[in-house]
Amino acid sequence: MTRTGAAQRRSCFPADLSPEALLLDALQPTVVERVELPLRKERMAALPKAFHDSPACSAFVRSFGSGRVWLHQAEALEHVAAGRDVLVTTGTGSGKSLVFQLALLREVAEGEGTALVFYPQKALCSDQLSRWRSMLAVAGLPEALVGEISGDTPMAERETIIASSRIVLATPDVAHAWLARVQSAPSVRDFLARTRFIVLDEAHALDGVFGSNCAYLFRRLALAIERVRGNGSPQLQYIAASATIGDAADHLAQLTGKVFQLVDEESNGAPGRGMTLLHLEGPERGAPAEAQLAEMLTALVDRIEEDAMVAFVDGRQAVERITKKLGDDRVLPYRSGYELADRHKIENALAEGSLRGCVATSALELGIDVAGFRIGFNLGVPATRKALRQRAGRVGRARPGVFAVIAPRNAFARLGTTLEEVATGPVESGHLYLQNSAVQFQQACCLRQETGGVTIEAEHWPAGFAEMNRRLMPGARLPRELERLAASVTNSPHHAFPLRQIADTRLVVRLANARSVEIGTITLEKALREAYPGATYLHFRKAYRVLDWRVSSFERSILVEPVAGGLRSSPMLSARVDISLDPESLLSAGVLVSERGSIAERCLRITETVHGFAIGAKKFPYATLSQSDRRLQSKYRQFESTGVVLRIAETWFAGRSVSKLEARKRVASALRAMLLAEQGILPSEVGQTHAGISFCSLMNSNGVDDAIVIFDDMQGGLRLTAPILSNFTGLLARLRKAAELAGEDSLLDLGTVARLEDWHASLQVTPDSPTLDLPRRVFAPGSELCSLRNGEVFTYTITGHQVMCIGGRDQLMYEYAVEGGGCAWVSQESVRPIGENWSYLPEDGLGTGQVSQ
Repeated sequence: MTRTGAAQRRSCFPADLSPEALLLDALQPTVVERVELPLRKERMAALPKAFHDSPACSAFVRSFGSGRVWLHQAEALEHVAAGRDVLVTTGTGSGKSLVFQLALLREVAEGEGTALVFYPQKALCSDQLSRWRSMLAVAGLPEALVGEISGDTPMAERETIIASSRIVLATPDVAHAWLARVQSAPSVRDFLARTRFIVLDEAHALDGVFGSNCAYLFRRLALAIERVRGNGSPQLQYIAASATIGDAADHLAQLTGKVFQLVDEESNGAPGRGMTLLHLEGPERGAPAEAQLAEMLTALVDRIEEDAMVAFVDGRQAVERITKKLGDDRVLPYRSGYELADRHKIENALAEGSLRGCVATSALELGIDVAGFRIGFNLGVPATRKALRQRAGRVGRARPGVFAVIAPRNAFARLGTTLEEVATGPVESGHLYLQNSAVQFQQACCLRQETGGVTIEAEHWPAGFAEMNRRLMPGARLPRELERLAASVTNSPHHAFPLRQIADTRLVVRLANARSVEIGTITLEKALREAYPGATYLHFRKAYRVLDWRVSSFERSILVEPVAGGLRSSPMLSARVDISLDPESLLSAGVLVSERGSIAERCLRITETVHGFAIGAKKFPYATLSQSDRRLQSKYRQFESTGVVLRIAETWFAGRSVSKLEARKRVASALRAMLLAEQGILPSEVGQTHAGISFCSLMNSNGVDDAIVIFDDMQGGLRLTAPILSNFTGLLARLRKAAELAGEDSLLDLGTVARLEDWHASLQVTPDSPTLDLPRRVFAPGSELCSLRNGEVFTYTITGHQVMCIGGRDQLMYEYAVEGGGCAWVSQESVRPIGENWSYLPEDGLGTGQVSQ
């Protein structure tokens, strides 16, 4: 075990010292704000008669108390007994699980039904299995009645588990990729025919892309259950639980198509043990922030009891860097992307109490229930109020605790809020967009394989899904934006289209000298930021150098080799946004426009490129590196999405100078930050750009220098950025408040906010997209361009252009050389510039239709 000098010092703090006093004494921090969440009195109620009369339920409840339950538990159980779908939204640690535990315990003891219990993460699913088995044992029932199936469960064991279990714990992912796919298997068919309950725990995690896909999964499962049930079967009943979700009943109705009875915080009868929240002054990102957090954990690790602290950090590589710097085996990293053995090692150590804590991403947010956590940290302001509540809720579950947010003095003020407001105000609503065409296509492919293409009733599904189903019939035509997805469909769409992403490639990280050894997995989006060629990639506190990407129809791997130490690297990323002039690309009901600019929500095409990396202040562009090592080349991601486009034709904003670029960047960053804070959207789901923006047609591509774009960072988009258009006045009001509170540290100064207010007031609604007076722009010979075909990115160095008549319409085509001699052509609408090696011909340089030389 590695121990630092500070960690070797033991102090003699008294055992009854409060966590807050211990933290303040050990760290001597600057406290910016302190919030005391008060104690809450316990409110008890009698166990409802239907459960009191059940020997199994009564025995279990008596095992931990007087045979009475908390008020909200009693209310929820009354709804369950009446056959209603119920949703419990009381706070963290309030015993919401007891509601569905007793409901299922009664069913397996007295009925014949089965139950599916969905947990959103494998770690949570595994953690809960032992609790379920203990509950059954206390109730006098065989532990084998409950089983777990996750992505880590061997295929050969799954049917045995589902055949022998009455209660199956599962992730939505495995229900999608396996259970729904093999629903005709006898054991699965029998289980579904007897399914009485579906439980959705931590329902707030069913959000965004994941939640939108799950909304279709739950309807597909309900259809599968309906098709195999006999006449007179009991009604399928849903029980859901979440501590942190706004508009909870509406969110669950969208997820399932059902109406839920809500039991919320007003009925919460659980005692509140109290919690102290602190805002500690310090850096929130980068090497200084990570170093400070490592020093804090070092100062505490020998002064606390076991299992006593958890630190949350946004960023998988940041978690690795901090624990590597800490160098103490009693504090381990925890994040997604680990292999099963590594993850279980950490989970078991936490459960056994052999760790003093861990540094985690949101992967631990939903909570392996470690009752001993008494001190918690969050590096930076949590992205959402939901995240703050969930992370702080990991602490102080058995005894009072303290949770500290480490951030600059004005970190909350610059968002127009305070720690107290974030901690006690209403949480954000969930984000589902069930009309996303990519989501509907993926789900329709899965449903078609499950049912053999039966006709579905439109009223039972989200708008547009029945039509999407019809488009999968032989001979039907798909929209262009879905052709890429269609090309990736295999005999198993359930595997081709996972729930947590939309058309995003997943890559396997392998050792270069032992290709059979897999050390983890990573999505393409994360790989551009963490595992680009030449990067220092950390995994379980070990450093690796990224050597090569092997991405083809046959292999999707990233090859790495171990390195000693490893210098910290950062990617050189850029995003280009192409905006179609087709009227159908306009998503908003109209455009706000004046002679001073416009704002509209549109369909977009985004090309994200990593074109090098930096180590400290030194930059290493691939254009140079690839001359000596062909493996060090730019990598790309291209996708269709939605976003809001703002054009401001004013001297302080428009232009190509460094000061104008900086002005646009500040405005884009400020609007994005306020959107995330106001709507509770994760930073990874929304991107922005203030450069590289073009308006495109079949014949033209025109770069503009008076625009910013804030876009959904996912295929098809979920229209997360739509509130920028619909609530622009509200966002400006919050930016004004933030400027007044934070002063020089504000995202935008009061003068810039005033200019935006004046600009927005000049705009008027027009039903159509305004005609754009843009010069014709054509890429010059020698420009490096890319296009996407069948899910793979192809690059070209063009040699010329020509206008051709194709399919009865004129199109601008680019010529490029091919291996072995000769040339080929690619259309203007298919290509996008990459990196920095491209340029336009002089304006109006389209010429006479001859190939440029």
